[in-house]
Amino acid sequence: MIRPVAFPALPALQKGLATALALALAATLGGCSTAGDPGGSNDPGQEPGQTAPASEFAPVEEVHAASDYDEVYHILDSANAAMQAEQAAWESDRGTDGAAPESADATSIGSADAAASKNESASEPEAETQSETTASVSADAATGTAADAEAPDHSDTNVQVEGIDEGDIVKTDGEYLYRLSAGQDVVILSADGADSAEVARISLPFETTSDDGTVSSSWPAALYLHDGKLVVVRTVNYWKEGQHRVMPILGAEVGKTAAAAEEGKAEANSADATAEPETAGEPVTITGMGGVTEPHGSALSASRTLIDVYDVSDPASPAALYSVAQDGAYHDSRLMDGSLTLLTSSYVWDFDAAKADDPATYVPCTYDDQEKATPVAADDVCILPGKDAYGHESYTTVSLIDLAAGTFSDSLTMLGEAEQVYMSPSALYVTQSAWEETESEPYEESVYTATDIESSTSTTITRLPLGDGTIDLGASCTLPGYLRNQFNMDEYDGNLRVALNDSRTKGRQLEDPSHGVSSYEYLEETQVNALYVLNESMETIGSIEDMAPGEEIKSVRFDGATGYVVTFKQIDPLFAIDLSDPQNPAVLSALKIPGFSSYLHPFGEGRLLGFGQTVEDDAATSLKLSMFDTSDPTDVREIAQLPIDGDYSDGLYDHKAVFVSAEHGIIGVPVDEGYQLFTYTDADGFAPFPLSDDGDALGAQTLGAHAQPRGLFSGDDLYVCSDWTLVAYGLADGELLTVLPFKDQPEPTAYDSEETGQASAIVE
Repeated sequence: MIRPVAFPALPALQKGLATALALALAATLGGCSTAGDPGGSNDPGQEPGQTAPASEFAPVEEVHAASDYDEVYHILDSANAAMQAEQAAWESDRGTDGAAPESADATSIGSADAAASKNESASEPEAETQSETTASVSADAATGTAADAEAPDHSDTNVQVEGIDEGDIVKTDGEYLYRLSAGQDVVILSADGADSAEVARISLPFETTSDDGTVSSSWPAALYLHDGKLVVVRTVNYWKEGQHRVMPILGAEVGKTAAAAEEGKAEANSADATAEPETAGEPVTITGMGGVTEPHGSALSASRTLIDVYDVSDPASPAALYSVAQDGAYHDSRLMDGSLTLLTSSYVWDFDAAKADDPATYVPCTYDDQEKATPVAADDVCILPGKDAYGHESYTTVSLIDLAAGTFSDSLTMLGEAEQVYMSPSALYVTQSAWEETESEPYEESVYTATDIESSTSTTITRLPLGDGTIDLGASCTLPGYLRNQFNMDEYDGNLRVALNDSRTKGRQLEDPSHGVSSYEYLEETQVNALYVLNESMETIGSIEDMAPGEEIKSVRFDGATGYVVTFKQIDPLFAIDLSDPQNPAVLSALKIPGFSSYLHPFGEGRLLGFGQTVEDDAATSLKLSMFDTSDPTDVREIAQLPIDGDYSDGLYDHKAVFVSAEHGIIGVPVDEGYQLFTYTDADGFAPFPLSDDGDALGAQTLGAHAQPRGLFSGDDLYVCSDWTLVAYGLADGELLTVLPFKDQPEPTAYDSEETGQASAIVE
């Protein structure tokens, strides 16, 4: 059940489509409110020790849960009408009649009967600059990391928050590796050094067609490993001529509890669920869960995210347990204490298919019973201010799934599409950004009619408190700017710290109808950055505004009471900012650094690792590693760096692709189509990891093209696992132990270049 609270809103903007929404609140933009007196805001360009004057914040307004399904329906109806009016106006401006061509072979989502029923029911009730700026936001010295604790016996997925797992394509329990291979199989491998071997695999469905012609296409997105269970998260898209939503068959019975699954395990391990090896010693291959049944009409996009759970207590003999599902395409997820938090995105694909008296046709559903779609309860639909018609054309659905019971613990859905997601032990934070434009009154200039246009972005952050198997609507706040990724947010001592880029563009539209002239004139763009501290009511209690003007935030990392913000453009300082008094932050030091880091990672007491790019003549030239000494926030220094010969790495954009073991002094990153390993010590700085084969086994010929390699360690061994191959080295000496291909790589496809006439090859 949602328990709404107040949220800080911002000055309203004029939006043409907002008037079309009877129940939508005004779009918003500005700063958040304070609890009590306004918080302080410091100019990061000030001298160390100085404090900036306080800034003003907007008053508090309310965010609420829907009163009933009728409210949700009419919001979507108004949004749909506004969208149609906008489309008609756009087509009219271009001299068309706005009529869409009819198709004799396909029908729209929904039918004439559905539209009639709806009406009857409704009538009832990048790297182009050349320096890095890192802001260290600190109350104390940096906290310790894993290097100070007892060293673990194996590595885990590189996550943002300790104790909160994130889905990835490789998981390990220290004895076995589970690899999501090329979106087709889950390959289970023993982590046994030179004797590593494939022990089993789960063959996942890709595309199937039912007897009635409905096609389903499945794409797995992530794996989790918990308490002897393997969780496969995958999205299934459905399509059929004239029908765009169907119910899934989920292999093992949907909604079957773990206890029931255990009772029926012998049946689940039948020919459809498992397969015995044809030859003794060969690994078992089982057929994964999947499929479709009869169509189910809906206004929402035809996609669903499935949570397939397998028993891997004996990894050599995996068995299907149960599967549950939720409307929408996979967006993100987290796992904490056996509870999986799943976020999906649904779109209002065709509102004509919605029936006012059937919420399942316009509200996202969950499925823990094979034959039943359960729409999210009306009072669990969140209505957020600041959303225009386009924001109301989609949903973000959040559910908690108890992996032990195999059931949904709680669900809610928000109008609007989620972007960045951050989860702490106490709350989930979801962001939604909006591009805003304001126009002046038209005026005459020369022969033109001119209109000034100012564009900017605002971001709404919604806090969803987590309880024991519950998720609720908390507070919501809208701030100017946008977030680069999840690391721009962090909760500490009950407060959320958030760093935003705020880019604003000014231009004007020039029209001369008599000569058919219409053009846009760009005038200027301003870039500023800000860091806000928000309490549990999402009220701003402190801020740093106008930080590094003209630059863009490239990466952020918070580590306990310390935060680091990297910006880049020309030559600017690395800021160290004291937040011991969160209402009065003060600049402690500044340091100029060339290049920039796209990812930051704590690397033991007083050390911060940066992975990014070097820049020369306003262009990125190569990748690089940097190590910062953060032991004294009044004198942060870069103490080591290493250029890497390579142009691209998945690690620049996906933190889970970066392998860091501070306790062993090892860093691993994908580089172009291969993988490279490095060591670090304060005495010697960075160096290539000494591998007996000089890293030859980590090239694209072995790992495969676009193979998304992951590095990890288990016991005394170091592994790199790609879509196709597992490579193992000795952790102590770098001795090559094995190269284990477990899936055939695609053959290069030859083609003739029209420009050169020479034969070339690409890998599909």
